[in-house]
Amino acid sequence: MKRRGTLFGLLTIAIATIGAAAFDNGQRLRADVAVLASDAMMGRDPARPEFDQAARYVASRFDAVGLRPGADGGWFQTVPLVRYRPNGQGSATWAPADTAAKRMTPGLDFYAEGDPVEPARHVSAPVVFVGYGISADGHDDYRGVDVRGKIVAALFGGPGTGDPVERASAWSTPAKREAARARGAIGFINVHIDLPGTASFATAAKAAARYTQTTWATSDGASGAGPAGIPLLATLSESGASMVFGADWRNAVGQTAPGRLTIDTATRIDRIASRNVVGVLPGRDSRLSREVVIVSAHLDHIGVSPGDHGDRINNGALDNAIGVAAIIDIARGLVADGRGPRRTILFLAPTGEENGLLGSDYFAAHPGRPIDRFVADINVDMPILTYPFEDMIAYGAERSTLGATVRAVAGRFGVVVSPDPAPNHALYVRSDQFSFARRGIPSVMIWPGRKGPGAVATDDFMNSRYHRPSDDTGNAIRWDQAARYTAILSALVQATANADRRPAMTAR
Repeated sequence: MKRRGTLFGLLTIAIATIGAAAFDNGQRLRADVAVLASDAMMGRDPARPEFDQAARYVASRFDAVGLRPGADGGWFQTVPLVRYRPNGQGSATWAPADTAAKRMTPGLDFYAEGDPVEPARHVSAPVVFVGYGISADGHDDYRGVDVRGKIVAALFGGPGTGDPVERASAWSTPAKREAARARGAIGFINVHIDLPGTASFATAAKAAARYTQTTWATSDGASGAGPAGIPLLATLSESGASMVFGADWRNAVGQTAPGRLTIDTATRIDRIASRNVVGVLPGRDSRLSREVVIVSAHLDHIGVSPGDHGDRINNGALDNAIGVAAIIDIARGLVADGRGPRRTILFLAPTGEENGLLGSDYFAAHPGRPIDRFVADINVDMPILTYPFEDMIAYGAERSTLGATVRAVAGRFGVVVSPDPAPNHALYVRSDQFSFARRGIPSVMIWPGRKGPGAVATDDFMNSRYHRPSDDTGNAIRWDQAARYTAILSALVQATANADRRPAMTAR
């Protein structure tokens, strides 16, 4: 890793370099990545001032290539983030209807969850076990169950198999909490079963005690990225579930335990103002210019690893400095073309992706224009560009007519589009395109594929560099391939923005 220099020096060198007419796309990309993935950016953690420096750099590049400010007359959309973690072990007491109350042991019977809204939370109510707590995709754990005014207890995960995207969405704790809230529950607890190949309850309890979570907040302080009004209180172990529902607790689905569960939690809450960077290229068509194509690439990364020795800065060169560099270069090319797109194109570099797609979710909730005007999101996140790629993978392509456009555009470059090689990983829901897809906007994320040298190169990066300090500018990035990848994405953006018809969803 190169020695850290001053941000001012890096900016000066990069901007001067980018302006050199002799440079091609690969060199422009390299210059932007050199700045965004430098040690001076300290891993682009949204909670650090260096993230704001990165945001200002991207705004300056949007301005330099000819975009217009796209967030309330400026380049930045303020995103109110909340970071929170449990403050102490909390307490839980089970009071059966017919015997004395029993105090649960922290770390053995339960562990307390953090609360992004209330620094101190007290809930006392009957508790009902609802199995997995899923009401989606033909499965309803709430059929015939009254949860009004009660705490809902649900197992992690879900039953059987099915569409991985549906599972990843409907089986998530936020989705389960929303299902419980909609039916009148006042609190939610998870139930942990120790299974082979998964973390034990003891391990999970230790991790939860020191784990900091992040969400975005509404103007009244509530969590905007999750269901309001129903707190996640705690996670029970199997011994905790037995204490409440009896030794045969797994067969108590749909039953309200005879007694009352009282949970008290304390949370440390820190509020952070972060920023999305937004630039716009207005459309030229008098009718279609009201419609908007989003081109997104998250700006944040995971910051600095704990410890006192060695390289601890997670530079995030491929994750996702190169994605941000790519959308800057796409914007440059479209402006330089001079003809202008028929539809408006909005370039978005959101914050908080690593914390749960927070910046893109906040933008989708506060888009500054009617949400139905957005016709597509083309997202760039961590393209692994260390080899000459022979194919591409378009996550989400099969869920809208945008998939046909992707295949047609890639074909013009002699590149085939391969199916998702690991659908059970549900990568479609794990990057910013999902913030828009779940609101009905056709969305894709495009990676170089695994044909030829792709599998070895991709696995090597994921196993040895992903979310590590070694994801830096020493990654042996193939800048010619980065330019080729960006050219394909640019053609896809143009095709989407200029098509007579907007893309349509075929599946969520």
